[in-house]
Amino acid sequence: MQRNSVFKLNVLRHQKMQSALNKHGLTLTNGVVVDSTLPYTMNQIVCPFDYKAVDLNKDVDLSQFPQIVDYIKGGRSEKIAKHIREQAEARDFIHASNSI
Repeated sequence: MQRNSVFKLNVLRHQKMQSALNKHGLTLTNGVVVDSTLPYTMNQIVCPFDYKAVDLNKDVDLSQFPQIVDYIKGGRSEKIAKHIREQAEARDFIHASNSI
């Protein structure tokens, strides 16, 4: 019985955190916060996450998780800009090597 109740509490923690992350296009998968709005060609991992950090008696406040807040405030746009730059550099490199 003890193991079953721990599992149920973890499911409740997961659901509670997932509902807070959904507002920002983020998903909780296998102990990792993932940005599901990014294309599959990009690294979608935001940060690791431990379920024990979620208090079932309080509403989830994302300000308790600075990595997630930093990503929402600017990390996503930086990651997209970096991906676009890297794609442009790769195109230029391929074009230059084909010109040789």
